[in-house]
Amino acid sequence: MTIYKRTMKHRIEISERQKRKFKLGLLKKFIESKKTPMIGNKNWQWKGNKVGYFALHEWIRRYWGKANHCENMKCLYPRYNSRRDLLKYPKGFEWANLGKFTRNRKNWIQLCHSCHKRFDLNLISIKKYD
Repeated sequence: MTIYKRTMKHRIEISERQKRKFKLGLLKKFIESKKTPMIGNKNWQWKGNKVGYFALHEWIRRYWGKANHCENMKCLYPRYNSRRDLLKYPKGFEWANLGKFTRNRKNWIQLCHSCHKRFDLNLISIKKYD
């Protein structure tokens, strides 16, 4: 594989081409078009509420942040594990869905791992109180 080294002539030609683009305003328009945020429904790939499972969870983490507490009032923590060690706090927290998979905050709740698992297995019922 050979690497092409630009000569001084090529460098001058590229520089002149860029200067012409700048004078015509093409370069400025291109740079400004890259600055506009392609967030939300401005993005051409936006699917609204027809979004997939992983994309929706990524959106939730991005806009609402990582889950940082358990909203279940009857959470088991602090509790003792099988070795009789006191567990003061859960190791992690997750976003749990209460019904429809939409971007509506009322349909989601923050739970610890154990409450989320029990909720998914229908061992506990959680109602969202606003």
